[in-house]
Amino acid sequence: MTLRDINIFYIVFAGKYYLVDAGYPIFMGYMGPYKTTRYHLPHFRLGPRARGRNEVFNYMHSSLRSTIERSFGCCKAKWKILGSMPPFSLDTTNQIIVACMTLHNFIRRNDKYDAEFRMFDEHVVLEDSVEAQDSIAQDIAWEEPNQGSIKQIERVRNIIRDQMPKNI
Repeated sequence: MTLRDINIFYIVFAGKYYLVDAGYPIFMGYMGPYKTTRYHLPHFRLGPRARGRNEVFNYMHSSLRSTIERSFGCCKAKWKILGSMPPFSLDTTNQIIVACMTLHNFIRRNDKYDAEFRMFDEHVVLEDSVEAQDSIAQDIAWEEPNQGSIKQIERVRNIIRDQMPKNI
C-alpha cells in the first residue's frame, strides 16, 4: 500500500501539527520549515550556530523531526510487523499499530534496560539526508492548497517562531 492508495484525512487539532519537511506543500495542520533558510541538522553541525528566529525555528523543527523519526525507527526495529505491514484491513492495521505503541510505552516506562531502547538511546544517530528529506514527497499527488490555509499556517508558524530565542 502506498500513500496514493490511502485516503488522506485532514484532522487538525488546535495547537497540534504534523511536522513535515520542505518537500510537502503548505496545508493547515502541516508545519514545515522556512524554505529559504538553513534546515538540515548536518548544516548546523558543520556550520555556524543557528542565528535569527527562522534558523532557530528550523533547527528546532529538524531536531524534533529527527527525534520522532528515531522513535519510529526504534518501534520498527522492536516490532517487525510495523516495518512490513501485511495487507490487513484498515481497522486491523490500526489495532496492530495501537497494540505495538502500547507495548512500546509500557516497556519504555517499566524496563530501563531494554536492549533495543538502549541501542537507540546510546548509539543510533540519524543524520538527515538532504536529498532524501527534500525528495520524500515529490511524487505524491496533493490537492492544491488554498491561499487562506497557506496564510493561516504561515501565521501560526510565525507566532511559534517569534516565541523562540533569536540565537541558540
